[in-house]
Amino acid sequence: MAAEISRAGPERVGALVDVLARSFADDPIVRWLWEANDGAGVAMWVPPGAAQRFVEIELETRDPIDAMTGDRGARYRGFWDWIEAHLPPEPHWFLDHLAVAPERRGEGLGAALVELGLGFARRDGVPAFLETARPENVGFYERLGFRVVADEPAPGDGPRLWFLRFDA
Repeated sequence: MAAEISRAGPERVGALVDVLARSFADDPIVRWLWEANDGAGVAMWVPPGAAQRFVEIELETRDPIDAMTGDRGARYRGFWDWIEAHLPPEPHWFLDHLAVAPERRGEGLGAALVELGLGFARRDGVPAFLETARPENVGFYERLGFRVVADEPAPGDGPRLWFLRFDA
């Protein structure tokens, strides 16, 4: 049976979040989640050396992606190879996700979750790193001590991304 693949619009986010939550609930990668105020905010800080699990997951998806795309996965591989090329070569803490419930933004929850990871980076004497596709986030991270190290569009007509680094 062939799968019907289409770009998901904003109206599908709720259903897709539910699928992601149920699918990844037991994945070892989510053991680095931190929450603020009983779920009003969440951050996923990946410790130095643990990013290899992300690489393994991405490599595992290449064959299925290749089979589903008209370009045999070239755009997908190009995007993730481009992301990897921007990562610091030395060990670092990586902020993979940061989210605060819209109605709770502005209360300092996101900053507290970021500061938690920056504390880990300071303790370990390594940098922290993240990427964002939201221009409004850049100033937020800069106020917390990050600096932009790259600002460019993703290959293949992809979104513009900012790569930010914090030096402990």
